[in-house]
Amino acid sequence: MILNSDIKQVTVYRDRAYIERDVICKLKQGENNIIVQGLPNFIDANSLQIYSNDSLILQDIKLKLHSKPNISDQEKQNIIDEIKKIESSIQTGKDKLYNLQETKQLFKKIFNNKHRLLQKSSNELLEDTEIEKSLQFYNEKLNDIDSSIRKEDKEINKLTASLKILKDNVENLDYEDVITENRLHLVIFSDTDLETSIGFSYLTYNAWWKAFYDIRLNSEQKKVDIAYSAVINQETGEDWQNVELKLSTAQPQFAGNLPHISTWYVNVYNDSVYYDTYDDFDSVSSKEVRKVEPPAEVVENNMPIAEATVENAATSVVFNLQGHHTILANNEEHKVGITQLKLNPELEYSSVPKLNPMSYLTAKLENKSDFTLLKGKANIFLDNNFVSQSDMNFIAPNEEFEIYLGVDQNIKIEHKFVNRFTKTEGLLSKKNKVVFDYKILVENHKATDVKINIKDQIPVSQNNNIKVELINPNIKEDTDTLKHGEDGIIEWLISLDSKETKELDLKFSVEYPKDIEISGL
Repeated sequence: MILNSDIKQVTVYRDRAYIERDVICKLKQGENNIIVQGLPNFIDANSLQIYSNDSLILQDIKLKLHSKPNISDQEKQNIIDEIKKIESSIQTGKDKLYNLQETKQLFKKIFNNKHRLLQKSSNELLEDTEIEKSLQFYNEKLNDIDSSIRKEDKEINKLTASLKILKDNVENLDYEDVITENRLHLVIFSDTDLETSIGFSYLTYNAWWKAFYDIRLNSEQKKVDIAYSAVINQETGEDWQNVELKLSTAQPQFAGNLPHISTWYVNVYNDSVYYDTYDDFDSVSSKEVRKVEPPAEVVENNMPIAEATVENAATSVVFNLQGHHTILANNEEHKVGITQLKLNPELEYSSVPKLNPMSYLTAKLENKSDFTLLKGKANIFLDNNFVSQSDMNFIAPNEEFEIYLGVDQNIKIEHKFVNRFTKTEGLLSKKNKVVFDYKILVENHKATDVKINIKDQIPVSQNNNIKVELINPNIKEDTDTLKHGEDGIIEWLISLDSKETKELDLKFSVEYPKDIEISGL
């Protein structure tokens, strides 16, 4: 017997999908040969599993690729019959058109003869009104015939276009008259006659999902809402119609971000080596502010998400999505909700004014849910205004993390070069000492108090003959508000009242033998 089956549940992995199907069949006592048709071409045969709640014996199982006509003989004959019908209609239309043309020619002859008789009669004192009425009558008749000709000609053109489409379809069927599908062949032994449901499952490829987030900060209430979603694509060759969906991480795969400040090295000059101070920095000019436009896929949606349930395994997580879903095999993105997190952030501003004079708002958060947050893109909204699209990293439950919420124009920062001077020191061994002096001006134009983390740097020597000394700020040991890292990064954490301005000083020296040339300054 040849039967159809229904998809009951789909588990989507990061690079494949696990399909669970049911087939209803009436078994007779003894051996039963069952063929399940309509399965996709892309099936991992080694993953096939068969199961039943009844006492049945599976004697044989095979997965075979089957070829079948793309269209049935009856459907093809219906198209041919429709072609014949249209051809007959076209011929009938042409006959009508011919008769109308003949009628028009005959009417023209009658009109011309009548016109001559009227002219002759006019010489015999026939009234002009009678002549005009006669001419008008024949003119209206000719117009009616012309209108009928145009109408018939238009109908013939329409039928001809339809005929061409049907004939092209028939020709294409001759070239593409075969399609393939997998069929599951089962031999099952039953002790009794019964109607039962047999389940089977398999892995198929060309399906995947990725995490996506909409992150919204309400700065007045100091609340962060994270809408955690999944974007699913599939082109497995079978549509998933009204199925239960699971998402698994068992096989897993910064617009608006704070620039990363890297170590600044100085060394003895070497023609073959060039150290670029800004090698790992963002390419944003310190005097340029880029307007951030929302990507095309950003859609405002404040509706609540139906929360999935989560199953945490030793090395993976499974999300059981609520409801039933339909995802067609057309490789279009299908967005489904996983959960919605409501978190209380600790807000802090950060800036690297040497690279960019902007102040980036950072929200420090803790994932207090049972949901693992996977790597994925995130749309960032600040007070319902789109800020940027950023990247979320892997965040485990109860793990702390940061989100960069874009630039706040109400905090003005200026990085000023004050002075650079060189002096020579030493009696016997002459050395150059270059002193650099910078100032950082921070202004808070907001109506609220803020905390801001400022980062700058001094160079790090890679040669014993080069000495770098931090003059100001004078840091004897790191504190919560002032730090000096081994990588040369200077970090201030300052508090600013509303409308307050503060000035930070950065001064350092670089000392090296006079007879050598150094790179990196």
